Amino acid sequence: MAVVTISFLTLAFGKLWFVLNLRDPGTTILDNDVVRNRWVGAAVALCITLLLMAVYMPGLSHVLQTRPPGVTGWTLILCLSAVPMVVGQFIRAGQAGGSK
Repeated sequence: MAVVTISFLTLAFGKLWFVLNLRDPGTTILDNDVVRNRWVGAAVALCITLLLMAVYMPGLSHVLQTRPPGVTGWTLILCLSAVPMVVGQFIRAGQAGGSK
């Protein structure tokens, strides 16, 4: 079922993007210790690779019972998985503004 695959990928990508919220208050989303840490970038890239393998690698996708979500599914996945990161960025901005 594509719906299960979309749910799985939305949750997984949401957790990956959440790492961008783990920055210090007062830093920006593009200039902080998390973004500058090459190990974080490597870990995110590895996780994305594993998630894509779970969907598109024939043996693995059969075992996990995943299906390619298509363009509409990927659009849904990427938009909805970004929600926790966007909300977190608003919270971080409020924390930085409140500490001044």
